[in-house]
Amino acid sequence: MKKLVVAFLIFICSAITVHYLEDDLLPYVVELKTFISGDQPFTSALKGCNQIQGEAKDWIHPATLSLTVYGTAQTIFEQNSSQSLREVLPAYRDKAPDFEELICVADYLKAHSKEFEGTLHGDSEKSKVLAFPYNMDKPLYEMKAPWVSGLAQSFAGQVMLAAYLRTEDESYLDAARSIANLLFLPISEGGVLVTFNDGFWYEEYASPNSKPPLVLNGHLLSLDFLYWMNEFDRSDRWRIGFDKGLESVKGKIENFHSFAWSFYDLDGNLANKKYHLFHIRQLERYSKFDNSGELKKAASRMQYHLLFPAGVFERLIIQPSNLLFFLVGCFFAIYSLILYFLLKFHSIFFKKSV
Repeated sequence: MKKLVVAFLIFICSAITVHYLEDDLLPYVVELKTFISGDQPFTSALKGCNQIQGEAKDWIHPATLSLTVYGTAQTIFEQNSSQSLREVLPAYRDKAPDFEELICVADYLKAHSKEFEGTLHGDSEKSKVLAFPYNMDKPLYEMKAPWVSGLAQSFAGQVMLAAYLRTEDESYLDAARSIANLLFLPISEGGVLVTFNDGFWYEEYASPNSKPPLVLNGHLLSLDFLYWMNEFDRSDRWRIGFDKGLESVKGKIENFHSFAWSFYDLDGNLANKKYHLFHIRQLERYSKFDNSGELKKAASRMQYHLLFPAGVFERLIIQPSNLLFFLVGCFFAIYSLILYFLLKFHSIFFKKSV
């Protein structure tokens, strides 16, 4: 019985440790997983554009590739605008801007996009659309390839917009507009748009054959793209799309609160700590546009959950993940070894004293 109590206490300590350190440990776990599984679409994209040109024959992850020049794009936006948004992806801004790489990524994405025509929400005539279909299944949502992502569109669109501002080449602006058009194409037509009475939602995982899960971080990051499009390419479509997207967040944010954490989506999947932190930064970012105070209140509530480790136990009980069990298991082993050697040292020391 004593051993069970000790094991339980070690488990509690391990879970609490994971609650506070999970975000710091996640990059190392991802590297380990990638090394074991050889996740080619992600690892190839992380090499950067100049490294994959000429060698990559397989599909390259568009969001991951775009994120390699995210910091450069944000620098260009800030240089060309008096407006600023609170940074939500600081990890991608830790290196100096690389304008040559940005243009390389923009050209690569243009060359590997899928062009078609679609009737956008509120229009009667068709418009040009550029999309980046995913050729992998998404088992979490029982989604078969191909499918499209509002998040990937928005990251790629920001690269195109930044390339236009850097070069003044209209072809990049045309590409940015066509990429943004997919945000206004209903899911049933191959786009990512979900409409509500109170606004729009730009789905991160969109397929005509699957129910949209309404992923919070993907939608909010899509608003970034519309914000910058309206800043540098004034249009009622971009402005209204941003405003209606924000209205949907205000109307549904209460549904993203769990007992002691936040939901990743409205399918009931709890966020890991990385996405929980995203939620906080994103909501704080857009609270400046919210006179109701709902977004600020939601961000404060999520911030409060970081202070106390109840969230990690909610996740372990309600929706345990392999990642969470792996991290807790690692600390359980570490603490068990520490306790074993402490007890052994104490025993040896006590015998010598006697």
